Amino acid sequence: MKTIQVGSSHGSLTCNKETGMVIECSLFHGENENERIAQIAKFDLEEWKKCYVGESLPDYLDILDLGYWTKNGEYEQPVIDWRNEYRLNN
Repeated sequence: MKTIQVGSSHGSLTCNKETGMVIECSLFHGENENERIAQIAKFDLEEWKKCYVGESLPDYLDILDLGYWTKNGEYEQPVIDWRNEYRLNN
């Protein structure tokens, strides 16, 4: 199974590169299980692919570049301002 690492300021997550399902969440020292990052169940990789047409999914992404669903079904949009700034600088 191929995976993607998703980084944030609270820790990192490993997800299935095909389904977006979170396999593992590693919180940084001092963070707790109540942090929002620990509540992420699945990343919206299809939305990412539509945004970056023609690009292959990399092995690492910043959490701000991805939409995701929490374990209770809430959806969090990617941070569009971050995406726009990223595109300007890369």
